Amino acid sequence: MDTHHEFTLPTGHIDARGHVHRVGRMRLATVLDERAAALDPRGRTEPRYQAIVALARVVTKLGELEGDRVTPEMIESLSPADLAVLSDLYRRLNEIQPS
Repeated sequence: MDTHHEFTLPTGHIDARGHVHRVGRMRLATVLDERAAALDPRGRTEPRYQAIVALARVVTKLGELEGDRVTPEMIESLSPADLAVLSDLYRRLNEIQPS
């Protein structure tokens, strides 16, 4: 089973040098990812922020950025269309499939 899936964002993340990062990779979430999102202080005061934290943990590549270089702040800076693409992919990858 492939646990990493490629995506292309409509707008993308623009870094401090002005480079646009649109193509990326997302992995399947783990219980640890969802637990960390639930325990994040920002997620405790604003439950919708948990999704931002979870996405930052499972996006393993965004343009030239990899791994822990993808932060919740980067996810926050994306356009609503980009966030919709990531949220939809997260749901599709992590929903329970009937056996």
